[in-house]
Amino acid sequence: MSASVDGNQEADTGTAEGKSKSLIVEDGREVEEFTLNPRESKSEKSRDALLKLLDSTFFRYLGILVLILVIIDGAFFFFLIVGWQAMCDDPTRMDCDPRNWWYNWSIQVLNVLFTYMAVVSMPWRCINAIHLSGGACPRRSFEIGHDLYGRPTELIWFHIPGLHKASITTQLLGNCIAQFINQGTRIYYPDFDSQNKAPGNIWTNVFFVLSFFLAFTGVCCILHQEGKLRKEFPGRFGPGPVDTVKALIDEYKKRNTTAEGVARGESEGIERNGAKNDGNSSTGIPEEGGDISHHSSTRQSVTPCSREAMRCFAM
Repeated sequence: MSASVDGNQEADTGTAEGKSKSLIVEDGREVEEFTLNPRESKSEKSRDALLKLLDSTFFRYLGILVLILVIIDGAFFFFLIVGWQAMCDDPTRMDCDPRNWWYNWSIQVLNVLFTYMAVVSMPWRCINAIHLSGGACPRRSFEIGHDLYGRPTELIWFHIPGLHKASITTQLLGNCIAQFINQGTRIYYPDFDSQNKAPGNIWTNVFFVLSFFLAFTGVCCILHQEGKLRKEFPGRFGPGPVDTVKALIDEYKKRNTTAEGVARGESEGIERNGAKNDGNSSTGIPEEGGDISHHSSTRQSVTPCSREAMRCFAM
């Protein structure tokens, strides 16, 4: 049996049906692994291979790069919309070249980035839709707390109630469809003039807004449902995005405070040494070496958030 879809297991063996065997996972915990019946199918192996590829470091870092580009280009696009630019001779004008040229290209680039995110995240969204509908072959259990193979799991995504998870998946698939249509309309109406008069302005704007809206509501639903689970079962599923950001900020402050303390101690030690001139006074460096680089230089995940939730957004 091949490795699990969630990528957390080192091996994948089992005993008789209904029996279990402890299996070591990356964080040192042991989980119970059950023998699959029926065994893994070719379609499931292909699915796992695709998810493993999309979970690779290359695609994770590419997802972060795409997100950064979305923020940069989105800000530029916003400035052009509200008139925060000096491309027109008349500051009150918002319809001139090269402003219109840049406006068109900024939204075209933005749509390409959104389309990439929709393409990369669509396999995971479709996999969940098929699994929840019971249309997978072979059919596996989709009860709360069970993964794509119908095995017990502690991954928070699989603990979201079925109806809520189906709602999230539907919204995110709607986001993909709306974005693909939107991309097609941007290709059919490629320039500024065609996009800003009927029917181009209707086709391009309606699906652009719809795609953005469905992605936003999907994010909100995931955060809400996972937040409820973490509140109901504190410490069980690990920190959420908000908690992760808070922890990183606290760690950053702690490291800065430690670094300032070390620097202050060294400065005071130098001053005391200069006053006494005996070379024996303390430098103020902690006895244990004052190592402030306690943060691991390697991470097992590019983003320390729920992997399944990040898959939904090509991260």
